[in-house]
Amino acid sequence: MGLGDRVGAETDPADLLGASGSYDRAVLVLAAIALFVNALFNAVVWPRFYPRIANDPRARGTDGRRTAFYRVHVVLITLALVLAAVSVATGIALLVTA
Repeated sequence: MGLGDRVGAETDPADLLGASGSYDRAVLVLAAIALFVNALFNAVVWPRFYPRIANDPRARGTDGRRTAFYRVHVVLITLALVLAAVSVATGIALLVTA
């Protein structure tokens, strides 16, 4: 069967499962590694933007109060760090079950 024969063919989810009916250990380890890389990226890259955001002239209005620009970026950074924590926890759970 060539590559062209598989175009449009349905993929059976059972093909991802091993003979025991569980995901192959290599798949779980690969998923855990991807989650750890994601967490590392989020934890290293996103917090570095905070000083720039805080010092940006758009971060404060004429009255000195924080603007929507500042709040939106703080929410984005916070969500990235929460996703990093969830990724680490999920990666550990995958490794424990692998």
